[in-house]
Amino acid sequence: MSKAFNKIAAGLTDAIAIAEGRADPKTYRVHVPDDIDVKAIRAKLGMTRDQFSARFGFSKGDREGLGAAPLQARGGCACPSDRD
Repeated sequence: MSKAFNKIAAGLTDAIAIAEGRADPKTYRVHVPDDIDVKAIRAKLGMTRDQFSARFGFSKGDREGLGAAPLQARGGCACPSDRD
């Protein structure tokens, strides 16, 4: 296998370990923006709130009543209300 393939495979293995909580947090850094404009992202993707929620795994309860709360990384994701 090629050197590029091996690097990609190693990166994917690392990403899976991070996502599953098996990686040592001292070995990686995750950048989460302070604010995420969900409405703008939906608009760029051409998705309704229901389509976006279904595609990215948010329930109606995740997005209702949160006002301008920031989107949090999934583990328990809170999708802010982005009123149409």
